[in-house]
Order: sequence, then structure tokens, then C-alpha cells
Amino acid sequence: MLLPALVVAIAQPPVNSLAAVLERLYWNAGARGPLLIVAPELYTPQQKPDEPPPDLFRHSRTDTSNDSEEPEEKPEPLKLPAGPLNPTVLLPLFGLQVTRLEGLSVVTHRRMQVTQPLTLTESQVDGLVSSSSMALERFLGTLDEPQWQAIGSKQGLAEAQLSSPQQKTLFRQLLPATAVAFFATEPPLPKVDPDSSDDPPALPPGALTGMRLRIEKRLSLSTFAPGAARESVGLRDQENLDPDGKLRRVVLLQPEKYVSDEASNPWTTRPARLKPTQLDPASPALDAPILLDGAKTVGELVGRIAQATRLRLLCDKRVASCAVVVKGRGSLRAGTVLAALCHGIQGAVRRLDNLYLLTSDIQTSIERSEEAARGSFQVSTTLEQRGKQARDEALLARGHLIRTRAADRVPRDSQSQAPDTLWKLGEKLPKTRPSVLDDDEAPPPDPESLPLASLPSVLQQRALTNFQKRLAASQKLGEALPKQPTQVSGRVTLYAELLLPHLDARVRIGSLPLERIHPETPLPAPPPPVTWPETPVRAWYLPLPAEEKESTALLALATQCKVTELRIALPTGEAAEKRLAELARQAKDAKLKLVPVLQPFVALSPETRRDLDLLGRTARAWSQTLLGKLQPPLDDYLEPEALDTALFTAYCLRLARLPGVTGLALTQLAPPGYGTNESWEGGGQRSERLAFLQKESLDPADLQGEDDSSAPEAQERWEKRKEARRDAALTRLHQALKAATLPVPVSAEGYAGWEQWRLGILRAPTYSDGQDLVLPPEARPVLRTLSLEGTPWRPATAWDGGASQASDILLDTTGQLRAWLQRQLNEQTKPPHYDGIVLDLSERPLADGLALLEQAFGTKAGA
Repeated sequence: MLLPALVVAIAQPPVNSLAAVLERLYWNAGARGPLLIVAPELYTPQQKPDEPPPDLFRHSRTDTSNDSEEPEEKPEPLKLPAGPLNPTVLLPLFGLQVTRLEGLSVVTHRRMQVTQPLTLTESQVDGLVSSSSMALERFLGTLDEPQWQAIGSKQGLAEAQLSSPQQKTLFRQLLPATAVAFFATEPPLPKVDPDSSDDPPALPPGALTGMRLRIEKRLSLSTFAPGAARESVGLRDQENLDPDGKLRRVVLLQPEKYVSDEASNPWTTRPARLKPTQLDPASPALDAPILLDGAKTVGELVGRIAQATRLRLLCDKRVASCAVVVKGRGSLRAGTVLAALCHGIQGAVRRLDNLYLLTSDIQTSIERSEEAARGSFQVSTTLEQRGKQARDEALLARGHLIRTRAADRVPRDSQSQAPDTLWKLGEKLPKTRPSVLDDDEAPPPDPESLPLASLPSVLQQRALTNFQKRLAASQKLGEALPKQPTQVSGRVTLYAELLLPHLDARVRIGSLPLERIHPETPLPAPPPPVTWPETPVRAWYLPLPAEEKESTALLALATQCKVTELRIALPTGEAAEKRLAELARQAKDAKLKLVPVLQPFVALSPETRRDLDLLGRTARAWSQTLLGKLQPPLDDYLEPEALDTALFTAYCLRLARLPGVTGLALTQLAPPGYGTNESWEGGGQRSERLAFLQKESLDPADLQGEDDSSAPEAQERWEKRKEARRDAALTRLHQALKAATLPVPVSAEGYAGWEQWRLGILRAPTYSDGQDLVLPPEARPVLRTLSLEGTPWRPATAWDGGASQASDILLDTTGQLRAWLQRQLNEQTKPPHYDGIVLDLSERPLADGLALLEQAFGTKAGA
């Protein structure tokens, strides 16, 4: 008779995994049939009810060198009594349960991880667009004099006092989804830790009725000893008199903007179920008996099923080595055993032609990742576009606030106990002035200070109390003892709060460091037009003009800007060749070199086989499916084996013989995915996928997407397999072009490791980086490519990591473009690093590209 597991009170060693107690798990196999347990060593004591199961498809991974995540905390070991353990009591402690099949039971996890596409409303996107300080700048930049007086008063500025729809919109955008509220008396609202994932409580209905916005300067103090760390000293009475936070609550201020942690996570858990499968366990093909006795791993059981049924059934290598434990003996139908394995690994059987694979899902890792990313891509694109607009508006508002000395209108904190001398110190513009474009809210380094003894006694006492607490903590931990502070510095911040009269509460909604809009901040002068470095080659890379008017404008602007070479992205087709011939003739008359840029792996013939990804999609089909209208569709590429070198060489000869064509350039020297980093990856022909699967027992479509690091060595072998196909095609192309004896030089876009393409018939390779290149003389000239592609022009700080100086940037797009471009055209673009420069605007419409170049070089076509 089985005794209840928790009745026997004999001390036992703590339990860290299910494997440690399997021998004591009671199971009456004679009455209930065998029990199958998969990978018991991976199941650890559960810490919370909805905890996801362990990922069996990553358990055998050994290469973790690229992991950035911190190691997970080990769960608290279980303390279990001696004697037999009842599965209904034991298994739930690990998040597990028993699932009954026909004649067989299997231990399965209660939860399973699934994808959920991210979807956000317009209001939620608005709530994520910009920081509170940017939102505050944008709103303050619209205020007139009466509104400034109201917002600085004790009563604050009412929403009814806003005079335009723009102001009302910006006012609402200023309100965050969640905020910290301070109440006059302890509120009847639950207290939520700001760092927890729990949703904060919503304010009662009508709480925002009659709300008013108030802004004031607040002074924060830092005390320190010379050469030691700084310690902040609280100044606000309410915060200091409420040390337990009884009057403070994190509240849901704008519920329509709130995005919970669960909603923003592309992965969630649900009650476990058997996943859909492409090999029905009830199929007559799985009627053969399978002996369970002696089976040690998942792969061994799958091998027995394949041998007994004569099906081409493989086991995913990532779970093949997972241990299996069987309590009981005998033979069972193959379909039942296969269903039990699907339950045990939370997987399914996927079919590829006449091959079957026991793996994680019938959906590949690529499909699952795209499903999860489809919504997030849309959201991230929208956020990027709106965030850029919000930041541009904040920059313009910042310039307006500086020029109009808006900070002088903001009153000081009426409750401050700091002396006037310290206020004046905090209001001074720091000696180390931040850039007018700098959004960093960290305090400036090395601020001016006063002796701590100059503070009122109550503030000196607070500083001393803070020091004594730090001293006691350091002594307890055995750390180096802090020095007693002798100096104090101040920093002024504009602090915005919402007054809620119906709740007798105020809500902190934003702050803005004074130095960001300090009246003494010098606004930078407009940078001068861009000047070229003295290099032999100064090239523009642009689309082919569609009509005579565009050709004329392009040639006129290039001549005025001292360009030596035009590189033209040439589409395929007779019409494009005719337009190029006319442009080449005109360029020759203008004494400009003309170099058509060709893509060998873009189809010249509609009958040529297109390259496919692992799901059988061309690049164009993939981009239209996943990206929709967010980006222009990609071009289709050829399979490496389908490259017709004779056809491409004949094409090159026709172009090279055109009067005015001075060279040819090759780009995209392989379809994306063959050693290049692109979202779409070619090389996924069905035959290649099946061959790799049979050899590796891994579907390469599971080595990308969410599982892209689950089998790094196999993934590397798949990439090398594709690169070998690429190199074979490039070798054929190289030989064909060399044999053709072209009348003009050929250049190529440079890639690391493609030395055979840097030399030989190729000259003037282009690189987007590589200042330490060491190339032989015969590879010269070497050109550097600067790309101005992508989304509408972004501020310069987004390009160079915020290293811009206020002296070389103006708050307008022309200044940003000139400043960024001039910094790139520096000494490192000259020999010996490079022999020339190529400005790449090939993916922009020609009219847009010419407009940018006119802004940058300060001239106009035909002027």
C-alpha cells in the first residue's frame, strides 16, 4: 500500500531535479501501464505557477561564448520526506503532470511556450514615442506669456487655458501611462513596487477632471569629499517626511497608453497540449510494436520506431541525446510511443517530402520568429518614424526655449530650504557645457561647489545622517570606508507635476535639466557647405535618371560640386541600356567618368531560376509578405548555380563599349545570406535543405530565427556549405570576365576574405570601413563608401553616437547633414587609407538624392 508522500517525516537530502527522486516515484505499471519520463535531469523545482518549461532543444548546447544574458538563479532545492512519493504530489512541484495515452502514460509539463504577435493601439504607440523630458520641451515651446504665468503659479495651468489643438494634443502626450502620485492622506489604492511586473492601480473615475499643470525649478544637492563619490541630499519635505511611502503610489494615469509586460512579450505560456503533427499517431503505418525495455534516449526510441515501421523518420539532433526513463516493461504500438515522445519534448513530427523529423514544431524556427516579429516590426518602424519626428520637434522647441530665455520665467521651489547662494550656483551654466543636441540627463561632471558648512543646519544634519548610514553599511560589509563630506554642489531641474483637486494629489509627470534650455547656452552657427578631400576619385552613386531633365540636373550639379565620377545603379532591360548610353555620352562631354554598377546575381532573363530561402520564397515574395508596404520590395536573386556567365559577360561587353563608359562596378557579389548579413537569406533550395537534414539530423530552417543559437556548430557548417556554392559561382564569373578582355576596368564592392576579388581583373574595390587595410599596389585605387540611405534624414547624433559638438550642428536638417558628412570626409578618407570616396544614395529616388546633395554642398543644379 502506498503511504501519502508527505506523512513520513524522515529527513532527506534537498532535491535539485526530478532525476534525483525518480527511484522513489511510485508507479504501479501492472495496473496503469508503463510511465515514460523524458529528460528528468532538466526539470527543477518550480518557483512560480506559470513558469515556462525548460528548453530541451538547447540543453546540449556547449558554445555559450556569445551569450550576453546573466546566468539564471538556481531554484531553491526541495526538502522531501523519505519513502515512496506519490506522482500527484511530487510532479506538480516541478510543474509537471501525468498524461494518459492508450496503454502508456507520459510525464509532461503543465505549460507550454507559444508566440503572440505584438499589437499596439495608436495611444500605446504615443506613450512609447519620446521621453518625458522631450515631451515637456515640445509642450513648453508652444506657451505664450499668460500661459507661462499660469503654469508657474501655485494653481497651475488648466487644460481649458490651452489655446490651440496643437497645445491640447501635446498636453495629452505629456501625460505618461503610469506615474508616481503623492496624496495628502493615505489613499485607498494598493501599493505596487515600481520595479515589479504587476499592473499599477487605475485612478478612480473623474480623477483627472479639473487637472492643472504646474512647473517649478527644484534644486538637488550632492555632498562629497574631494576625490570621493557624491551623495545626494533630499530637500523636499513631503518625500523626506514619507520614508515608508505611505502617501506615494504608482498609479495608472492614462490606461489607454499602458503596455503591460505580458502584452509586450512576444512569448507567453499557455496550458500544455499536444501540438499539431504531420504524422498522425493513429496512422496504420505506425501499428508496429515497439519494445520499451532498455531504451536510454529519445533518439534510441525514434530509431526503433523508424526500423519497425520502415518510415524515413529522423530525430532532431538537439533532443536525440535527451534521457528517457521508463517505469514498466513491454511493447506498445509505435504511434503511441511517438505521441508520448511528442508530449515529452513538447514537439511534433514535421514532414519534408518523404522525410519525417521529430522536432520542436511543424512550424520552423523561421516561421515562429516571423510570426512573433510581424507585429513588432510594424510597431518598431512606427516608433522609429514617430520618435524621429518627436525628437526633431523637441530640438526645435529647445532652440526656441533657449532664445526666448524661457527658463527665467520658471519660479524656484517655494519649499526649498537651500540658501540663495546655492541656488545661484545650481542655476549657473556648467563649465563643461553639454551639446545643445545632447539628450543625456546625467549631471554634468565637476560642478562648482560650496563648503558644506554654508548649508542650513537641518540640511547639514541630513547630509551627516546619510554619511553615517553609508559608513555603517561599509563597516558591516567590510568595504573601504567613505570619507566624510566637506563640499556641496547643486543642480537645478525643471520639475512638472499634475495637480488633481478631486483627490488632493499631485502627480510627477516629467522633468527637464536646466542646462538643456539654459538661456546662456550658445546656439551653434550653421556649418559651411561640405568640401571634398583632395583625393583622385570623388564619386556619387545614384539611380539611373528616368528622363532628360533629370540627367541634365545631375550632370550640372556634379560639375559644380567637383565630382570626378558618377556611379549609376543600372536596372536590367533594353530601356535602361538606352538611357545609360545617352547619359554616358553627356557625361563624356562634361568630362565626367561614368561607371555603371551591376549586380551579377540579379536575373537578366525571366526564365533563370530564382534563389529561394528555406521556406521556398524569393526575396521579393518574402519582403512583400513580411514587410508589406513598410519598405520597397527586394529584387529577386539567382541561385549561384544558375548564374549564366556567358550572358552576363556579353552584357558587360555591351556596356563597356558604350562611348563615355569608363569602367564597370560589381556589387552584391552573391545573393543575401551567402556570407552577407541580410534579413532575407538565400540558399534554401529544397534539395539543399533535405541533404543537410539527412546528414545532420537538423533542419537548417531551425538554425535561424528564435533558435539561431541552439546548435552553433551545425549552423556554421550550413553557412560554409552555402559559401562554397557562392565561391564556385564567383570563380566561374571571374574566369569568364577575365577571358572577355573588357576594354574598361572592373571594380567590386569589397568583402572580408574575398582576396581573389580584390586582385586579378578587378581594380578600385570599395569598402564602407577598414581603415587598417593593407593592400598591394596593384589593388589601387581603393575607395571608401559613405551611405546616405535609409529612412528620412535623422539628426547627426543618431549617426555618430552623440559625439557631435554644439559648434558644428544647427537645429535643422541641412546643418545636421553637412556636419555629419564633413566629419566623415576627414583625414582617414585620404591615402594611405583610401584613394577616393563614394557617396552612396543609390536606393533613394534620384530627385531626393539630388536635393540632399544640394543641401550638403550648398549649391543648386544649373545655378
